[in-house]
Amino acid sequence: MEYITYRIKDPRDGVPVYVGQTEDFEKRKKQHIRRAKKSLSKTKTFDIKVYLFLLYSEGCDPEFEIVDVKPTEDESLESEVSWVKKTVESGFPVLNRWRAHRSIVNQRFTSNEFKQYFCARFPAEKVINYAPSAPGVAKLRRS
Repeated sequence: MEYITYRIKDPRDGVPVYVGQTEDFEKRKKQHIRRAKKSLSKTKTFDIKVYLFLLYSEGCDPEFEIVDVKPTEDESLESEVSWVKKTVESGFPVLNRWRAHRSIVNQRFTSNEFKQYFCARFPAEKVINYAPSAPGVAKLRRS
């Protein structure tokens, strides 16, 4: 059995937005896509579901990139953490939610920088529907 470490990238500019690992890559891709195409309610968290939903709303399909293959789940989990670090060190925060991954992101980006980075990638009018407390969105509501 093999375990895959992958990144999800924005097809508009190739920017990586998420790092994951799985033993069934095709099934995991379908899960991400299926969740992203469902109707979303408002959230305080701008996560990968919101990002992919907004991406699809603009007629874009995310790119999935296999970055590593490991023989065991433990090695794959280590690979995932390593790829989160590499991606963040390259200047890209990621939308991973695990505490260990968030701590890697938080070492390089403040919470405000993180939110502004992702919210700026879509029109504020769209972001306000799903992440109303995101930076820049409150300003839009006052207009």
